[in-house]
Amino acid sequence: MKTFVLASFMAVLILCTFSGVSLIVGLVFGLFLFLGIALMQTHDPSLVFKSAFSGILTVRKILILFVLAGAVSSLWRASGTLPFLVMVASRLINPLVMLPLDFLLCVFASFLTGTSFGTAATMGVLAMVISDSMGINPVLSGGAIISGIFFGDRASPVSTTAMLIAGITGSNLHRNLRRLWRESFVPVVVTALIYFIAGLLYPATGDGVVDASALFPSWMVYSPVASIPAVLILLLSFFSVPMLPTLFASILSAAVLAFFLQGMDVLQIIRCAISGFESSGGVLSMAGVFWIVLISSCYVGIFRLTDMLEPVEKAVSRMERHLPRFIVTLVSSLITATAACNQTLTIILTKELCAHMYDDGGELAVDLGDSAALVPALIPWSIAVSTPISSIGAPLLSIPFAFFLIVLPLCRILSLFGRSRAHGATRTSHA
Repeated sequence: MKTFVLASFMAVLILCTFSGVSLIVGLVFGLFLFLGIALMQTHDPSLVFKSAFSGILTVRKILILFVLAGAVSSLWRASGTLPFLVMVASRLINPLVMLPLDFLLCVFASFLTGTSFGTAATMGVLAMVISDSMGINPVLSGGAIISGIFFGDRASPVSTTAMLIAGITGSNLHRNLRRLWRESFVPVVVTALIYFIAGLLYPATGDGVVDASALFPSWMVYSPVASIPAVLILLLSFFSVPMLPTLFASILSAAVLAFFLQGMDVLQIIRCAISGFESSGGVLSMAGVFWIVLISSCYVGIFRLTDMLEPVEKAVSRMERHLPRFIVTLVSSLITATAACNQTLTIILTKELCAHMYDDGGELAVDLGDSAALVPALIPWSIAVSTPISSIGAPLLSIPFAFFLIVLPLCRILSLFGRSRAHGATRTSHA
């Protein structure tokens, strides 16, 4: 029965994805479905709704941060922060190393903005336009861009995904990020090297001269001063200042720059923070992900009450006996991502399936960042990757060439086996 219900829920989510219907519709369907089953099992409506509400309580702080992150993304555009950084990055373009630059520039932009969608719509579009003008294979350039835009989702101090993971695992965001940054170094270098080799094998054929200012309004003032909101995020994160005051500081500095540097009035700035700048960012832009997280969080309490995940939990338990816990978490995220069709639900479900293997919430958070935060981008029907792919105009065939999403988990696995062998050798020598 439980397997059939879960399969039906998965089918509805996949149908929503392929038909273009909002995933929120599928999630609401699932919520009513699971509420109905819980009511049939317990016959106590107050307990059922209390269980659903308990899930919302675990993410309430994250929902507030989502609202602030939406305002940041918009005001960074209005203040000239993002336009200035994109302009600077565009001057680094060299046809000989375009593919690794596609990747690294998107890594940089996604780290600053914390959003794969926002990075795809700005730096991703610019990189794809330049790559196309150079005659680079769009499959390769698309893969490089997709690789880069998901770096920030996993490890940016303003990433709502990183905030969500820290929230549901009860871990410290800044400690998680420092660990994720250390573990990113080798995968980023290896990925850049792969794209460099690919660029040598498939060289650019054009000059790639593109005016990045065409992506932004003609009246925009480009100045190094505009980088202050981004610098504040980096500095305050480095000193482990909590995200709420960090985001407020960045919002305030961006608003001041929008007023004095870009000449916007107070009403325009407020409107921009709420509804977005040039149809990008803003509090309202977070409405979709806000509702996805809110509805998905209700599942947590209901699943615990009904043991709805029991069939999958049994499969996970069988894997535990033979595999390291990171590999179990990675495989679990593949299963949940295939069904969930979005990043948020993949993270929440994977956490529910694998949390019992971890005594430390920080360890769980890092493993989720290296698995559930990235795996949805490898599922073609997931909105995590289908939306950015559409935004930059790359073919779906680019997904297997998003090497960072593959290299990072692979490096983790190789590291696990390397430590296991070293530990075994040490034990043998002591014997």
